[in-house]
Amino acid sequence: MAFPSKTSADQVIHAAMTVIGEDGVDGLTVSRLANRLGIKAPSLYKRFSGRDAILAEVERKVFAMLGAALERSRKEADPAMSLLAACRAHRAFAKKHVRLYPLLFSQTRLNDKEAQEVRYQAADSILKIFQDDKPDVALKKARTMTAFVHGFVSIEIASGFQMGGDVDAAFDFGAKAIVDSLA
Repeated sequence: MAFPSKTSADQVIHAAMTVIGEDGVDGLTVSRLANRLGIKAPSLYKRFSGRDAILAEVERKVFAMLGAALERSRKEADPAMSLLAACRAHRAFAKKHVRLYPLLFSQTRLNDKEAQEVRYQAADSILKIFQDDKPDVALKKARTMTAFVHGFVSIEIASGFQMGGDVDAAFDFGAKAIVDSLA
């Protein structure tokens, strides 16, 4: 007779996200995760083939979380204001999830159809802002916005802005310049 599993896949992913949030991706090991969950490491292999499979699920979850944050930011009828709100939401998400955020732009573990769908769902909130544009133009605009926000946030997270001044004002200046050029 099989014994019921003590730990669900969602619990494993949540615990993995907590470990990564504390110690980064390098801090996530199967044994550390099992210890956090109060189970033996081999038990994790009932749900996941290994650490990379767990990280892939974490990445899916983080993409979904970013997509939800971007979707919540789209309250403005004016596309320019909606895009500015999306820029700010993206930045806030990255700063809140400093150690999880880099998973989104690292060498990807997600190569399947489901993973692509999660990425598209996250991007959809931005693409909707440019719904009046041709699809290829909308994608170029979304990529431009993402590149600015990601680049700025990556420097910010790495404490790269060391020359003084108001970093928030600098972000708004750059975001408004991008929005003005794209809207």
